[in-house]
Amino acid sequence: QALDYDSGKIMRINDDGSIPQDNPFVGQTDKNPQIYAYGFRNVTGLAWHPETGELWGTEIGPMGGDELNIIRPGANYGWPLVSLGLMYGSSLPSGQSWYRPDMEMPEMYWMPAISPGSVMFYTGDVYPQWNGHVFVGALGGQMLQRAAFNHPPPQTQRRDAMFIDMHARFRDVKQGPDGYIYVLTEQRPGRNTGAVYRIEPAN
Repeated sequence: QALDYDSGKIMRINDDGSIPQDNPFVGQTDKNPQIYAYGFRNVTGLAWHPETGELWGTEIGPMGGDELNIIRPGANYGWPLVSLGLMYGSSLPSGQSWYRPDMEMPEMYWMPAISPGSVMFYTGDVYPQWNGHVFVGALGGQMLQRAAFNHPPPQTQRRDAMFIDMHARFRDVKQGPDGYIYVLTEQRPGRNTGAVYRIEPAN
């Protein structure tokens, strides 16, 4: 929460290392001008929304409370005052842990935790039914999760857990220039060989 400190922040700088003059805290005393947004515990993946241009990010919570957020300039994402998870030892992070005014709520969260490791929006034509959907690689959850946000109310958000039977930690997910989705799994001694997989439509 301290704006003169780097930890728990998303920073924004130009390619040459200079500070963009439209950063939210430029010119403010005792605030790091590199900070774009703050109040994060452990951001693990970032992706640009293909239509809105918004920056989305995944975040690993403590015991549960993993998040998918839209990263807005100057916004406070709450950690360690706000969390939908529990601290290790089953206590709440604070006395008012899940919501506070002027702190961002996630677009999507996971309880129990899946430990998201990456995020990607699909924009290709290999799987047209998935166009615009978001894909999250899960580490502890050992799955690739697909989510769609374009369904009618009351359940506007739909999720699909994929490749659970592989029992693998999905470290990264990317769309290739050929329109296919590629996933990277971790090597786990005695259990899995780390590999890159290409997802192909079933005939």
